[in-house]
Amino acid sequence: MANDSPGGGIRSELRRIRLTRARISQVADVGRGAVWLKDSASLLFFWEDKLFLAHPADPRPPRQLLSVAPDEIAVVTISRDNRTVVFGRRVTEADIWLATLK
Repeated sequence: MANDSPGGGIRSELRRIRLTRARISQVADVGRGAVWLKDSASLLFFWEDKLFLAHPADPRPPRQLLSVAPDEIAVVTISRDNRTVVFGRRVTEADIWLATLK
């Protein structure tokens, strides 16, 4: 659910909806790109430059797994065996490569 933040930008919140009980609970104040892990109890998500792991049934806040600052994470996915996380980054600077075609 996105809404305007006090700074004028867009702010996202992660919420979990239990259809069997018609109950909504907040997982984190911010977050995007949520992916459930195979155990159906853990949730991987990102916000700006950080990747988080949350356990929605656990009242503790999500745990930060990594940061790619000053870049930002753009997308996150996880392998079927839940052993590999793949993510894209938005970079603040770029390299220029030269390729020679033969």
